[in-house]
Amino acid sequence: MDTLKFILSIYWNKCRINLIVLIFLNFINSLIPIISIHLFQKLIEEIMNFMQDDGSLKMLIFIFTLQIISNIIPFIGNHILNINDQIIDNKLSLETTSSMLQKVKSLDYLDFENPSFYDSFQRVSSNTSNIIESVNHLIGLISNLISAISVLVYLLTINWIVVFIIILGIVPYTLTSIKFNRRNFSLINELMPATRKEQYFINLLTNRNTLKEIILFNAFN
Repeated sequence: MDTLKFILSIYWNKCRINLIVLIFLNFINSLIPIISIHLFQKLIEEIMNFMQDDGSLKMLIFIFTLQIISNIIPFIGNHILNINDQIIDNKLSLETTSSMLQKVKSLDYLDFENPSFYDSFQRVSSNTSNIIESVNHLIGLISNLISAISVLVYLLTINWIVVFIIILGIVPYTLTSIKFNRRNFSLINELMPATRKEQYFINLLTNRNTLKEIILFNAFN
């Protein structure tokens, strides 16, 4: 929870407008499913009324136009979100890099010889994208919850059995996803030392200067 608060504080201080845009567009996207369902229902009703000479052509065209607009909005919104994410990525990369360099200035050289410290340092230096993904996943989760709740409430007015069946399918999937996400996070942390060593050896064997010395001293073993 403290980590999440820290991440959100960085967003608010450095990317306030972008965060508002992110939340607003995700909120709009969360309402699109229920709006589309409602418009589709109204469209069918209006078509039936029109076929029975009891409807208005203008109303039919109006609802059909709204249906098309409701399908276009997510497409446009996703493009704006992609641009917004790129702007956030650039701002946070600059901020984290600046903060990291300021911190490095106060560190002793021997700190970098400490494997545990270097593991933490590498996680910090390479996790800007994870910060963005964390916030996007959180906002996306809230957006999906709004969509799911609104659709379930709408279906509840039609038939509660349908809602019950849907919930039976959603709950196990959600619990399983949470469990595996936690395990995935733990696995990444456990593999960090091995990943760092692997990257170190790759750099040694792909860098021209170090590779010359390795070949010269036959240090492959």
